[in-house]
Amino acid sequence: MHPKDSSKATATSDEPTRGNSRPDFGSRLIAGSIRPAVHTATEPDCVLRLDRPGSYYLDRALAAQAGKHGIVITASHVSLDLNGYAVSGCPGSRSGIVVLAETGVVIRNGSVHGWGEHGIDASACVGALIDTVRSTDNLGDGLRLGPNSSADAIRACDNAGNGIALAAGGTLHDCTSMTSGECGILAAESCRLIDCSASANTCDGINAGAGSTIRACTARHNLGAGIVAQRLSTISECDVIKNESDGVRVESDCNILRSRCHGSRRGAGIHATGQSNRIDENTCTENRVGIIAIQAGNIICRNALSASADAAIEAAAGNHVGRLLAKPEAVRTELPWSNVIL
Repeated sequence: MHPKDSSKATATSDEPTRGNSRPDFGSRLIAGSIRPAVHTATEPDCVLRLDRPGSYYLDRALAAQAGKHGIVITASHVSLDLNGYAVSGCPGSRSGIVVLAETGVVIRNGSVHGWGEHGIDASACVGALIDTVRSTDNLGDGLRLGPNSSADAIRACDNAGNGIALAAGGTLHDCTSMTSGECGILAAESCRLIDCSASANTCDGINAGAGSTIRACTARHNLGAGIVAQRLSTISECDVIKNESDGVRVESDCNILRSRCHGSRRGAGIHATGQSNRIDENTCTENRVGIIAIQAGNIICRNALSASADAAIEAAAGNHVGRLLAKPEAVRTELPWSNVIL
C-alpha cells in the first residue's frame, strides 16, 4: 500500500473494502470485477499504466509530466472511461494515451489535449474502439487507430499532424476533423467513413486508400482537395464545398455517385486521373471545370453542371460521356444518360 496523500485521489474496486485502506494511484481509476495494477509516478515513461484487463474510469482530470506519456495501456481487453474529464498535456510531454495492447481496447467519453506528440495513439492495437472523445491542440495526430478499429463521435481540432489517421479496415462514423496541420482524415485501404466532416485542414479533407467507402461526408474549405480516394473506392452522397484543389479526386475503378461538388475554383468538381470510373448523378457548380477525366474508359452520365469557369466537362478521347444538354427542359425527350448544363 502507498501512503495517503491529500493531493491525490485513491483507487477502488467494486469489491467491499473489508476495512482495508486503499492504495494511492494518482488519478483514481476504478476496476470492475478485478483490481488491475495501476502504476504512477515511478513509471519512467508515463503517468499511469494499465497492464491488466479490466474496466476503469477517471474521477478527475489527469495532468501531464514532461517527458512522459499520460496513460499507457499494455493489456488487452481494457475499457477506459474518461468519465468526461480531460487528459491534459504540457510542454515537453509525449502522447496523451498510448495503446500498446494487441486487441480489445475501448476508450470513451472525455478529452485529450495539448500533448507534445499524439492525442491518442492506438495504432499498435487491432480492433480498438474510441467513442465520444475530443482531441485538440496536440503536436502530432489527434487520433491514430490500428487495423480494423473504429471510432464514433470523435472531434479532432487544431492538431499539428492529421486530425484522424485510420489503418486498414477501419471505420469512422460521425467524426469531425478541423484545422489540422496535415489531412483532416487520413485512411488506409478498405476503410469505411460514414457521416464524417473535414474542414479547414492544411492538406486534403479526406484522403482514403484503395477499396474504401465514403458516404454522406462533408469536406469544406480545405487547402488541398476535398476528398481523395484510390482505386476501387466508392464516394456517394457527399457534400464537397469550396476546397482549394479538386472537390473529389479518384484514381481508377471508382464510383462517384449523387454528390455535390461546389466552388473548386482552382480545380475540378470531380477529377478522375485513371480509368474505369463511374461518375453518375452528381451536381458540380462553380468549379474551374465541372468534371475532368484524363484517361479513357470512364463513364460520365446524368450529372448536372453549372457556372464552370473553363468547361463543364473535359474528357480525353475514349471516355463514355452522356450527351451534354444545355437546356434542362430537353431532358425528358433526350437520352436518359445525358449530362445537363443548368
